[in-house]
Amino acid sequence: SLDDKLATAKAKVPDTYNAGKSCKDLNDFSYFFTNNSRNDMLQYVDTRNGIEFKYMFDSCTSLTKEKIPLLDTSKGLRFDGMFRGCNKITSIPLLDTSKGNIFNSMFERCSNLTSIPILNTSKGGHFVYMFRDCGKLMTVPALDVSNGINFNYMFYGCSKLAVVPKLNTAKGTQFIGMFTKCTELTTVSFTIIKTSISFSDSPKLDAYTLRGIVNALEVKTIVSSSYKLTLNPTSWDLLENDSAPPVGYNTWKEYITNYKKWTYA
Repeated sequence: SLDDKLATAKAKVPDTYNAGKSCKDLNDFSYFFTNNSRNDMLQYVDTRNGIEFKYMFDSCTSLTKEKIPLLDTSKGLRFDGMFRGCNKITSIPLLDTSKGNIFNSMFERCSNLTSIPILNTSKGGHFVYMFRDCGKLMTVPALDVSNGINFNYMFYGCSKLAVVPKLNTAKGTQFIGMFTKCTELTTVSFTIIKTSISFSDSPKLDAYTLRGIVNALEVKTIVSSSYKLTLNPTSWDLLENDSAPPVGYNTWKEYITNYKKWTYA
């Protein structure tokens, strides 16, 4: 229970823990408020030395932005699952995530989340399920994912998401299901795409975005099924009919196969 967690905190720092109002010597706040429905207790945590914030508010189903305590997360390294399942929050306060390296499931199943502030994710390597099933999220701010490796299912189930600012995916090696069920997606761009990616659920991608996706495909030396671009049939039609492929190729699919050495579906 939350009372047990606070009692444990008090036992660890008897001199600084004052009537449940300070636990400033703690550095691990993982699962601290998990499943908590007692919002009056959320003010009782001092996170100035916090390093671990994973699943801190996991499944706090009555949590709203106004009830999120003021958090010093400037030393935080892990934010995975921090707000997972907080299905009443529509936005969150600004957080210092400048040292964070894991953001997996940070907002997973925040089904009423409509916006997030600018987050410093420049050191992040893992973004799996970060926004999974955020069904009301329409756009995200520019995210520095230049050190990102794993983007699997990052936006899975974001059924209202329309715009994703340019992503620096130069180090990305995994994109499985990144945009699954993103049916309203119109705009997204990448610096480079090094391995298979699918937009089969996104029939509304505009022509400029589609050309950008093709141009971002890393040129390979041989055709391999390990590198496949999957688009919705509507998107293929738009791509082929909107503009001529690069000089020397009759179709964009021919360009993808013969020049980029990718397969397609």
